[in-house]
Formats: sequence, C-alpha cells, structure tokens
Amino acid sequence: MRLECGKEPQFSCPASPACAYRSKQRSGVNRHVRMLHPHPLIHSIPPYLNQNHGPSVSLASPTTSMKLPQYSCNQCGKIYRWKQSLGLHQRLECGKEPQFQCPHCPHRAKQKGSLVKHISNKHPNSF
Repeated sequence: MRLECGKEPQFSCPASPACAYRSKQRSGVNRHVRMLHPHPLIHSIPPYLNQNHGPSVSLASPTTSMKLPQYSCNQCGKIYRWKQSLGLHQRLECGKEPQFQCPHCPHRAKQKGSLVKHISNKHPNSF
C-alpha cells in the first residue's frame, strides 16, 4: 500500500526517452524493459532499478536468442506469448463462429472487446 494506493506511478522506463511506460513498482519496470526493449548484444538494467541496488548487466552472444515462452493451440497451431491468451482463444475463438454482431454494419467479432474496439474505430458517432 505504501507504493501504490492513491499515488501516481513513480518508476519510469529508462530504456528509451520516447517510451512513456511508468509503474508503481520497480519490478514492473524491470519486466517491461526485458520484454519490450531487448537488445541482442547487451541488456542492462540501471542500478537504481535492480533489486539488490548493484549493476545488473548480462552479455549475450549474437547467436543467443532471447526467446519468450510460447503457447500454441493444439487445434489450429496458433501461437501466443501468454498462457491466458491461449486459454481465451481456445474458449472463445478456436473453431467457433463470431458471436458478437455490430449493430451498425455486418461486422462480427469473436470477442466482445474486439467488437467494442471496432465500434469505437468505425462508428465513433454512435456513442
């Protein structure tokens, strides 16, 4: 509660001045940097973000791939970065017809969030 409740995020992304990512916890920034700002030869997290407050640098050879875990659907072979996304795909999408109909056009979507995004992009005056 000290870091989060009622406070603005205090840790910002150090990897790029153009990146606007901010987090209420150091671990969130560390994870963000590792996932979204990987560099093939050197990956460095500034010392002030490291949990033990020492420099954290790891060298990787150009042949070392920074692979993230992948989850694939056993029915259609679609690959997802997150296990939760695979679960949503299997429950709502795989082998099923779109069930959400746009009230303004023939567009149909398999997830409600996709339909909401469609309506806000294609029919902005309908709200």
